[in-house]
Parts: sequence; C-alpha cells; structure tokens
Amino acid sequence: MEPTEIRLRQLSRIYGTPLDADAARDAVQRDPVLLARALFEEAASSDDVTGLEDATGYFDARVGFFGDLLPAELLPQLRAMFTARWKAWEQV
Repeated sequence: MEPTEIRLRQLSRIYGTPLDADAARDAVQRDPVLLARALFEEAASSDDVTGLEDATGYFDARVGFFGDLLPAELLPQLRAMFTARWKAWEQV
C-alpha cells in the first residue's frame, strides 16, 4: 500500500467516511477538533507516551506523517487543542 493510501485510510477512519486527498483536507479544515481529539487519544493510549514532552513528540510525528493532507494554517490550532487536552488529562 502506498504511503498516501495509508494516510488517507487513517484520516478516513478518524472522520468516519472515505476520503480522497482533497476531501481529507476539507474534513480537517471543517473539524480540526476531531483530529486533535483522535491524536490525543492515540497518544494517551500509548505506553511510550508518559508526559507532555512525549505527547508533543508523538503529535509532531503524526502531523509529519499526515504531511500535506493537513492544512498548514491549522497546525498551530491543532497543536494548541492537543496540548490543552493533554494538560487537562494530566490534572485528572
């Protein structure tokens, strides 16, 4: 399977519908909260992620993996949502 197909399959799973590249960008643009939540849940369930520094590294790796399928202008917003969710979770 090609890397782009893998990325699209993963975003399709997150958004609950089949997506091509343009539709994936549109879905992220429409609902970045869903992606931030999904990335948080992945990081929180990983045994390798034990704190904010690890979580941020996980986030960066996943965002890098999705690459051009994520609108660049949303990356700061995605990071802020992810970080806020992580910090709130650490307080529990």
